[in-house]
Amino acid sequence: MNIKSLLLGSAAAAVAVSAQAADAIIIAEPEPMEYVRICDTYGTGFFYIPGTETCLKVGGYVRYEMRYRDVDAGALGNGDNFDKFARFAPTFDARTATEWGTLRSFAEVEFNWGSNGGISGSGTSTNLAHAFISLENGASTFLVGKTDTPYHNRALGGLHNGGIFNGIRGNNASINPTSTGVVSYTFNAGNGLSLTGAVVENENTTEFEPNLEAVVRYSQGWGVIVGAAGYDNEAGEWGGKIGAEVVFNPVTVGLQVQYGSSFDSAYGARYLDGVAVGYAPTSEWSAVGYARAALTDTLTARATVQWFEGFDLGGVEFDDAWQFTGGLEWKPVNGLSILPEMRYSMTEIGGQDVDVIEARLRFERSF
Repeated sequence: MNIKSLLLGSAAAAVAVSAQAADAIIIAEPEPMEYVRICDTYGTGFFYIPGTETCLKVGGYVRYEMRYRDVDAGALGNGDNFDKFARFAPTFDARTATEWGTLRSFAEVEFNWGSNGGISGSGTSTNLAHAFISLENGASTFLVGKTDTPYHNRALGGLHNGGIFNGIRGNNASINPTSTGVVSYTFNAGNGLSLTGAVVENENTTEFEPNLEAVVRYSQGWGVIVGAAGYDNEAGEWGGKIGAEVVFNPVTVGLQVQYGSSFDSAYGARYLDGVAVGYAPTSEWSAVGYARAALTDTLTARATVQWFEGFDLGGVEFDDAWQFTGGLEWKPVNGLSILPEMRYSMTEIGGQDVDVIEARLRFERSF
């Protein structure tokens, strides 16, 4: 009896120990997965960077163009050429709500390729189109970095008709680029009125001689009115423009008048913009009118006419010049644009007639 009791006790003890050992085994739970969250605060396409309260949007476009140019300028040069151009331009837009307002950083990089046709240049290249930081707090926006200057920025002072050639921008990019180092402040006064002042990097000098720019913009449902002025600190010259765009659905029309105090000012309208016929200084006066019409939900037509005042430069007479641009934009599916466009330029330089015909066909996929 004692032996039986002993055996039963030992078995019970062994079972108890086994049960306690089993209770001590802990199976680790899997780490919780943090899925990407949609951020709809700043519009479509934004998502929260995991582990942060920063919203990021990755976008951009891929572009392919076929380009043709025919120059008939007699002793100044004749010839025609054809080339191709491709670009991949990714964009990165990051925004965070802070106690100082919305902190934003934006960057756009252009990766370019051109065939050996003499229009766009051959080989590959890269360009940092935009890289800026901004802080928006209610009616105030402070911006610092590399981007389009307020004078040329389409959202501020740079009205133009879209399309490929964009001649309405009309600045002398050979003297100072439209995209450069900028420190700007914009005040939105309400009811569509905004005021912008900026100090702009002058890439034509190694000294601290920044250009100064100011823009007044008034925007309503019927259209927009813009006045802009720029002072070229290094050259001691200035320029200004006033433009208006009015919407008569489905047609939009615009008019802009531009003045530059010197042929080498950064703010004059470049004579025969984009046409490389000898040296291209700026006209003192230039005027441009344009129209665009939504023919269907997917098809838009554009037309632009620009006049450049003539001048005498070093004994060479540059006559008044004209540029006529027309084209279409077809969006057969969301994110894809197909743009055929032509431009005709005519003038007289040193008694020699100059006629230039340009044609381009662009395919662009935006995402």
